[in-house]
Amino acid sequence: MNSEQELNLVADKIMRDAPSWRIDFADSTNAFTVWADDPHRMLYCGSRTTLDEAWALAAEHVNIKNLYIAKGPLDVFGIMKFENG
Repeated sequence: MNSEQELNLVADKIMRDAPSWRIDFADSTNAFTVWADDPHRMLYCGSRTTLDEAWALAAEHVNIKNLYIAKGPLDVFGIMKFENG
């Protein structure tokens, strides 16, 4: 699987699981959300209003292998894999 396919799959999983975490991507407090990929579902790690703040939050979770930062709202949804180091 190439990285674009991986990111698309993760984005689909985030959009699927966000409602169970009560995440509304239209809410500006969820402009950037941090997610960990678990075999069963995406785990919500927190929300930040800027990319720098989301990056710092992701850096606090260095023990988690697959972390992603999602940008909302849904009409301009984007995702990136957090690479520490």
